[in-house]
Amino acid sequence: MPLIRLIVSLVLLVFAAACVLFAILNHEAVMVDLVIDRLPVPLFLLTLVPLALGVLIGWFLAWLKAGQTRREKRREHKRVRELEREVDGMKARKTEAERRQVTPAMTPAAVPGLAPPRGQSQLAAPAGER
Repeated sequence: MPLIRLIVSLVLLVFAAACVLFAILNHEAVMVDLVIDRLPVPLFLLTLVPLALGVLIGWFLAWLKAGQTRREKRREHKRVRELEREVDGMKARKTEAERRQVTPAMTPAAVPGLAPPRGQSQLAAPAGER
């Protein structure tokens, strides 16, 4: 991130130096006709002011667009939190259900004389019954 800031700072510095050089080289006045009056205005103002206005308008429009993105991000973040709560609830219910399940000692294989259902292997008998 610091490298990007350095590059942006250097680009802005070069741009500012170019603007100053342009202003120095184009300081002569030109006549601007405003229908009711004619005004002498330095040439660099006629070029740099519209440029600055364009940059400001572009920045403002980008800020508005980023607002939509920020709004979507907040909405998605809220949905993620809801889903995480739902998953936590499901995990808690699963844990509770697993605690309530039949213990191995109560299965048919553990009861003497009772065969396990077909296709299932015999569970290991408790240590005392071997």
